[in-house]
Amino acid sequence: MKSPVDVMYPDRYFLTLKEVCGLTTYSPSTIWRMEQREEFPKRMMISKRRVGWRKDLVFQFLDGGWNIGGTK
Repeated sequence: MKSPVDVMYPDRYFLTLKEVCGLTTYSPSTIWRMEQREEFPKRMMISKRRVGWRKDLVFQFLDGGWNIGGTK
């Protein structure tokens, strides 16, 4: 059986800000503040002008299993 992460975004490794906001129901500024306090996974540079969040870490956060460094 596939995990919910793979069902929702089967061929994706990163999520956009819009997708992260939709999944978490947080605003972009709230996500930014939580990143600064290390309460949410940090964004990563995908290219020169694009950032994204690792989908596995975002889903760990949603399941309550994420902490600083992304380990359980």
